[in-house]
Amino acid sequence: MYLLIWSSLLTLFSSMVGSLTKCLVNLTCSISDYEINLRKEIRDLQKELSQISMMDEFATYARTERKINKLKEKLENCSSARKVQTSKSSWAFSITLNSIVGLMSMLTVWSYWGQPVVTLPDQWVWPVGWLLSSPGVGVAGGVSLPVWMALCRTSMKMAPSLPSVIPTPNYSQLPLD
Repeated sequence: MYLLIWSSLLTLFSSMVGSLTKCLVNLTCSISDYEINLRKEIRDLQKELSQISMMDEFATYARTERKINKLKEKLENCSSARKVQTSKSSWAFSITLNSIVGLMSMLTVWSYWGQPVVTLPDQWVWPVGWLLSSPGVGVAGGVSLPVWMALCRTSMKMAPSLPSVIPTPNYSQLPLD
C-alpha cells in the first residue's frame, strides 16, 4: 500500500514540475519597486507633457520629452534584465526539480524492483498479466513499479481530455438589434 501511494505521488509531482517552476519564478522574479516607480514617473511626465502646448512652450516640451525618453530607456534596461533573470531562474528551478524527481524515481525503482505495487487476481489480468509484471516481478497478477508509474503518468495526461461530470454553461451572444 505504501509503494502504491508513494509511486502515485511521485508521478503526480513529476507532472507538476512545470507549474511549480512557474510559481517559484513568479515568487522570485517579480517587478522591482524601482521599475514600478519608473513607470509611475513616466506616466506622470506624459500627463504633464499632454498639458504643455508644443507651439507656445517648445523648450519645456522638448525637455520633458527627453526626460521621458531617458526614463523609458532605463525602464527597458530594467525589463530586459528582469527577463534574463526570469529565464535563468526558470531554467535552474526546472533542472533542479526534474533532477530531484528523477533521482527519487530511480531510487524508488531500484529499491522496490522485485516487489509488486498491486497484486490482482489472475483472471482480471489474464491476457496481459506477464506485461504488467514484466520488469522483475515474479508474482502472478502483480503490477511492477515501472508499469504502475507509466500507467499513472498516462492517466494524468489523459485526465484533462476526459469529459467533465459538471456541465459547462453555454453562453450565447444576444443580437445587438
